[in-house]
Amino acid sequence: MLLEDQADPSMLNINGENVLHIAAKESHYPIAKRLIEYTIETKDKKSCTELVNKPNKNGESSVHYAANLTEKNRHYENEDRDIMRSLLENGGNVFLETIEKSETPVHYCSKSGNTNALQEIISFLPPLDAQLACNKTAKVCHF
Repeated sequence: MLLEDQADPSMLNINGENVLHIAAKESHYPIAKRLIEYTIETKDKKSCTELVNKPNKNGESSVHYAANLTEKNRHYENEDRDIMRSLLENGGNVFLETIEKSETPVHYCSKSGNTNALQEIISFLPPLDAQLACNKTAKVCHF
């Protein structure tokens, strides 16, 4: 309904999240897919890639959020995989790092145990890039 009224999916909330962040975080593949399609239809592919990779205030993109999904978040089996595939197919960058700990979506897959998303990332990337993504080290914070 909002998209029919030409709402702008790139608008940010107080946490710096756009609506694609929220769709990914809440594991709503049909909504994420429609937002991506709408952005391509009304703007262009570059704007869609920017939407997918837009960092929130912590440096997390929608790809980070999709990597962080667990089985309890899913509405159907492999929804997390579908979301990750759609984000990657539309320019999702698995090398983007969070601000504080320099964590990538691969780190988020490891923390959440999301093997579906990790498998999607590995199968999407060329072998050398997959190796680089999996071997990237995050910062260790000492408190």
